[in-house]
Amino acid sequence: MSSRSAVALAIGALVATIAMTATAWAEAFAVQTEPIETFRIGSDETQFGPLRFVGGLNLIGGHRHLGAFSAFRFRDGDGGRIVAVSDTGFFFFAQIERDAEGRPIGIADASLSEMTDRTGKVQREKYLSDAEGLSLDGDRASVAFERIDRIVEFQLDGDRASPLPTEVPILIPGRELRSNGGLEALVRTPEGSPFEGARIAIAETSIDRNGNILAVVLEGSRRGQFSVRKSGRFSPTDAVILPDGRLLLLERSFSLARGVGMQLRMIDLATIRPGATVDGEVILTTDMRYQIDNMEGIDAFRAPDGKLRIGLISDDNRSILQRTLYLEFELNAADKAIR
Repeated sequence: MSSRSAVALAIGALVATIAMTATAWAEAFAVQTEPIETFRIGSDETQFGPLRFVGGLNLIGGHRHLGAFSAFRFRDGDGGRIVAVSDTGFFFFAQIERDAEGRPIGIADASLSEMTDRTGKVQREKYLSDAEGLSLDGDRASVAFERIDRIVEFQLDGDRASPLPTEVPILIPGRELRSNGGLEALVRTPEGSPFEGARIAIAETSIDRNGNILAVVLEGSRRGQFSVRKSGRFSPTDAVILPDGRLLLLERSFSLARGVGMQLRMIDLATIRPGATVDGEVILTTDMRYQIDNMEGIDAFRAPDGKLRIGLISDDNRSILQRTLYLEFELNAADKAIR
């Protein structure tokens, strides 16, 4: 091969690489919202067992790719800046605006960034872009995907995310994970806990031989597979670890007869170990009588008054019949659970 031919091939490869990566983008936009002032439809009650409804938002527009959110995390300690992932292959960055009482009243500084693989190629096919779980460690984000089950790490730089060349073994054999019911929740444990900052992944509908949900601790001295007791018609969608050492599990249900349902279950983190089957107290169960949709994401933060707030987000499945909701509650562990 001549040197001229070699140069031509090199230029051709560069052009092909540029063409392949040019479709990835990040874009800022304004989000239109509507307030949600009551949680139970037709009622002004605010207390639901240990949860006091603070307020919520219906994200009604602003960008054609807004929605399909499957997980989110607060990026700071005051419930302001958030990052979310969608099961259509996007990162969503935004600021939650609040009134003088700390209630959510709007979304500002929003942008979407399309996920890419390590070569910079966007992943628009559903079997590649189905992001379901998210955990943060500073500016490093871990994203759990289902269909082709894997965990990919990204470096966050402002409102952009770059995939890192790391491998995260998921430990659960691939044959045991259902195509559309695999890794769903991904949460990072506190550094000062016995789990030493290890990540925990929980499947959606993939079950063990006893019919319970498959889960796994990915690192540390408690590394290994465990199970979460199946709770009736509900399946896990996300989780958050609270300051008192409990794991708050978000679960949802759906049927044509009942519509959507949402459940919150408290699990003692200390009960999680290899081979264990864990369960906990249900603190809230809701149905179509409440302002819910396909609830998929949960996180927590401390409000300026020191009280613990729980945020929830829904996946609208890119359907005109569904909504993208952000709901917020104050958690008081002294109150009784409800069903």
